[in-house]
Amino acid sequence: MKASVRAQGIKFIGKSRGGLGASEEHGKRLDEASQRRIITKPHSINWSKAGDGRGLDLVDAFRIHKKEFGAVERAKAELGTHMIVNISPEWLAEIGDVHDPYNERIEKLIIEAKNWAESWQGKGAVFATRFDLDEKGSGVVDIFSAPVRAQGRRNGKKVMTVSPSMAKRELTRSTGEKTSGAAMQTSWSAWAQKRLDPRFERGLRKSETGRTHIHAEIYAKVAEAAKAKALKTAKKIEKEAYENARQITQETQERAEVIQIEVGALKSQIIAQEANLAHREAKIDQKLAEAKTIQAENRKARVEKITGWIEKDKHVQSARDELAMGKAALKNTKMEANKHLEAAKSKEITADEKIRQALNDINRAEERIDFYQQREKRAQEKLYKTEDEFELSKRRVQILETELNDEKYAHKETKTALSTFKAFFEFLKSTLKSLFPSQYEIIKTEVNTKWKTHPENPEREIEKPTYEPRSGFSP
Repeated sequence: MKASVRAQGIKFIGKSRGGLGASEEHGKRLDEASQRRIITKPHSINWSKAGDGRGLDLVDAFRIHKKEFGAVERAKAELGTHMIVNISPEWLAEIGDVHDPYNERIEKLIIEAKNWAESWQGKGAVFATRFDLDEKGSGVVDIFSAPVRAQGRRNGKKVMTVSPSMAKRELTRSTGEKTSGAAMQTSWSAWAQKRLDPRFERGLRKSETGRTHIHAEIYAKVAEAAKAKALKTAKKIEKEAYENARQITQETQERAEVIQIEVGALKSQIIAQEANLAHREAKIDQKLAEAKTIQAENRKARVEKITGWIEKDKHVQSARDELAMGKAALKNTKMEANKHLEAAKSKEITADEKIRQALNDINRAEERIDFYQQREKRAQEKLYKTEDEFELSKRRVQILETELNDEKYAHKETKTALSTFKAFFEFLKSTLKSLFPSQYEIIKTEVNTKWKTHPENPEREIEKPTYEPRSGFSP
């Protein structure tokens, strides 16, 4: 989540662009731009020094503000600053509607935005605040301020004067930034992290992104066009995916119908073969019955007609063999039919697997999209972390450069002091030589002798104690 701020100077009281009166008309929804932005009945949370119920009377509030401080304006100087303090509206949406005046975070945001402005402009510098609830966006607090500073005049007197520029210079020096805009960005993001939510971060610097500010209305049109284009592309992709899935489903259904027809044909063939086998078995049974009848009638004449009976028996055996062959053929036909049925079932299972595979491919594609979104998020977080480390390194370099400059300055002062001392010493020598020409060498010798053993001389000679041997001992 981001915290940012934009600021523009209030140049005069009038209602034309850049004037305080124009901001007042915008807050009261009397100008054309505000009418284009609002989406509901005009409504805002506002406050000003003009008093209760007059939070949108900016001109009167500014005059009361000046009277309160006893301040004057400087000719051709800005009268104040209009700051647009932003935070990500997602933070407000975490506990309620971003347009609900009873959302506790909206109230907290307004209070902290005002406290932040007065933390570097001075207590009481803000003379009006406004949080719009009738626009499409949210998370924006309009702060109107006029910092007052004591400024000297030619007659030596200190006069309380409205001076936004002095307040901006003070903030720029305290943050170490190069411009007041960058200083306000850094200061507000740090304030929001400490007072609102530690998740807030400073936006990317203009020097890094190369972006230029785009007016809110132009940006809204471009954003809506981009959103419509993205929505159209998403619908197209969704339609293509649906068509592909529908085509696969249709092909699978058609193939299943063909398989069902083939299975039906095989069943019909099996039924026909079974009927044929039943007919042949009935025929064989009929022949057996006829043979038995003949055998019963001719039992008495079995001996006489044995040859004919044998012939009859051969026919019976042949019929039995034919029955066995028919049964074997029936068994083979049933086995072939079962094979065809299993093959048909296998084809039907394959079609079901293709459908499941198509659905799995769609799920994997969705998981792939989620994976790349998570990857992009992690890359963005790593980028933010790298930017913070880069900012920390820059600050450390600035501190080291400051310490180096201090060391250079101290070295320069030491060198200057040494040069001054050398000049003084040469002057002292020449003065002594001129005052005591005959005694100069004696004085010089005496000074050098004493300096050799002086405690302040880093190259002094330490006197060795005289060695006195004890009595009765010879070295």
